[in-house]
This record gives sequence, C-alpha cells and structure tokens, in this order.
Amino acid sequence: MSLTKASFSMIAGAAVNVLDHGAVADGSWTAGTSTVAGTDNLAAFNAAIAFAVANGKGFVYVPSGQYRLSGKLNIPASITLAGDGNMKYGYFPAGLYIAGTILLINGAASDDCIAFNGVSNIGLRDMSVFN
Repeated sequence: MSLTKASFSMIAGAAVNVLDHGAVADGSWTAGTSTVAGTDNLAAFNAAIAFAVANGKGFVYVPSGQYRLSGKLNIPASITLAGDGNMKYGYFPAGLYIAGTILLINGAASDDCIAFNGVSNIGLRDMSVFN
C-alpha cells in the first residue's frame, strides 16, 4: 500500500489552507534594520484566495507562523483570512514576540498592504499585520 500526502482541503467542509497552496511560514523581521526575510508567499496566498472563491469557500485559514508577502494582498468579497492568535496592528517593536499568525507585508511605503475588494462578508480574523 502506498501513502499519499493528505492536505487540509481533503477534509469535507474544511477552510482553504494557505499551506496547501505553497505558503511557507519562515518569515522574519530584524529590529533596527527593518529587514524582512523569508519565502515570498504572495503567490501562495493569491492561489488560496482564488481557490476559495472558485469553490464557494468563505474562509482562508493561515496557520500560526510568520509569512512574508512582497506586496499588497487583495481580499475579495465573501472571503475572510483567519489565523491563529490575537490580532495586533501597527509597528513591530524591537524585541517584541507576538505569537500566532503574522503577515509581514513589505510593499512600497506609500502602498496599502491589504485591499478589501468588496462590500460584504470580508475581513481578517485572529492575525497580526505588519507593513
């Protein structure tokens, strides 16, 4: 008998998981230099969101960890990004460790880091966002 890699999306009714679309939670931020490093997860997040829209899923699950995104994340109507942890926002203070799901978005300073493209049932839940 051979084994096949299981994914979260194989569970009936499960939310779409960014890990199933190639996301890697290896992001880091260096205090003092404001250097953000790690895998660029923008394409994986966009793929998970597109899959959720195409399959009528309302939630995209982002497990605990730090995810680097190289630019703006566009979230369409009827989609909620849901993470693990208490939501925080603003400046990522030196030496402060925040557990849970953290999005490190390092787009242009004058650019919004997240765009909500719709008017209903859209949002973020249980994650921190730093730009």
